[in-house]
Amino acid sequence: MQDREKDLGIISDPRLRSEIARFLVERFYGDIGLDEPENIANFGLLNEHLKIGSALVIFNQISNDNAPIVIASTIAKCSQSIRVVSGVASYKDLDFRRYPYQATLITVLSSLSGFKPFPVVQDYDQVSYSLEKKKDLLRELRERGKEILGQPGGVLFISPEGTRSLDGTLQRAKGGIRRLSTYGDVHILPVAFIPQGEYSRDLNVFSQGRFVMKTGELFTIEEVVEEGIPKGLNSADGAMLKLGELLPSRMRGFYAPYY
Repeated sequence: MQDREKDLGIISDPRLRSEIARFLVERFYGDIGLDEPENIANFGLLNEHLKIGSALVIFNQISNDNAPIVIASTIAKCSQSIRVVSGVASYKDLDFRRYPYQATLITVLSSLSGFKPFPVVQDYDQVSYSLEKKKDLLRELRERGKEILGQPGGVLFISPEGTRSLDGTLQRAKGGIRRLSTYGDVHILPVAFIPQGEYSRDLNVFSQGRFVMKTGELFTIEEVVEEGIPKGLNSADGAMLKLGELLPSRMRGFYAPYY
């Protein structure tokens, strides 16, 4: 229990952590569909799998809110089985020199929930940091990714697109999820965000009913390969096709021709 408390921050009671996470989602974003039957079922299957294995949670990124929503929703539904939780984040958002507000907010939330962000330098931000810094961050992601996904109850959140979509449609996935999926008994939960009317690519807090969240069934990269991947695509793309199934056709972007 001592190790579990260290992994999951200062709120050690799983039930209390779940209630706080639910409160935050509902307080800032209203009813996003957390208790829809499909979401209950899929989070339930994730909760069961985390007792024996680990998980990647992938989502489409159309605003800065999407990652906090999916993290809080997963904690609300699976807190009992989560041992350690992390996710890939932009290094600039953790850089107190450039974005002190975001960095402070993430630091405070991390201490409460135990969420440990893995910073990476995004493609559009290359000139802000040295090549050596980028390599160091990627090396740390690989090492800690193996540690998290190699144990039961390990959860890692990642948007395979790498950055927010400019037009709300899916961009082609980066290759990171292929490597991460080999680090243990990893199952993947796809989570889709569908805007309800106008929304901001930045923050949408206190905007009730701005998003609907839909989850899909758990799958593995091996299952994606066995089912067959369209010519010219790879297994990371295959995972994104699973995510795209949850989206309306207008939001499938790069992957629209494959449905």
